[in-house]
Amino acid sequence: MSPTDYALLSAAATGVALLAALSLRREESTPPPLVDTTRWKRFRVHFEALHGSLLETVPLVVEEPAGLQLSAARREAASTRRWTVLGSSGGAPVIEISRGLIFLRRRLRVLLQGKEWLHVLLPRPAERKARKPELKFLTPIGGYEVNGNIPGREFEVRRQGRLVASTFWDNTKDAAADRRNFLVEVLKTEEPLPILSIVLALEVALDPDI
Repeated sequence: MSPTDYALLSAAATGVALLAALSLRREESTPPPLVDTTRWKRFRVHFEALHGSLLETVPLVVEEPAGLQLSAARREAASTRRWTVLGSSGGAPVIEISRGLIFLRRRLRVLLQGKEWLHVLLPRPAERKARKPELKFLTPIGGYEVNGNIPGREFEVRRQGRLVASTFWDNTKDAAADRRNFLVEVLKTEEPLPILSIVLALEVALDPDI
């Protein structure tokens, strides 16, 4: 091998080594992609939007950190018998909750995307502290059970014995003193709207004026 050939070969080898080193450094400096390891979707419920009258449409349910958003439509008077929940794009109601008249006044009808799918049967006023509302599902997608402290907004939702959702207070420092919203976590494999409609109907059932 001539001196010229040797020099060329050495230069090529050095170049390959430098390229490999730069490539390795670039890979080391690039942070690994974030992997979502949680099994739950989290929603914040601004429950005060379901009580009393509303002069305008306001946020009701917000998925965190981003995603589904539901709003409570304006209500003319505090004694309303209908609660309407809209999606982020407006249009037709996503969830509708209404109270029956006279002999059916202790029943809440819940429509999910225009289809009646759930009745919430309210205990008599004198029994509300001792008994929880009864859920009666009208479609095959039902079959949920609620256990826990409904008035305290700390309860579980199960389907065929499997935990699919839970509600609880946000106990972080900034939110603990502001009990105007609570959190709902829904299993990612579950459709959230039916579960959220249950949670919202139970919140309406807590209103002492109905």
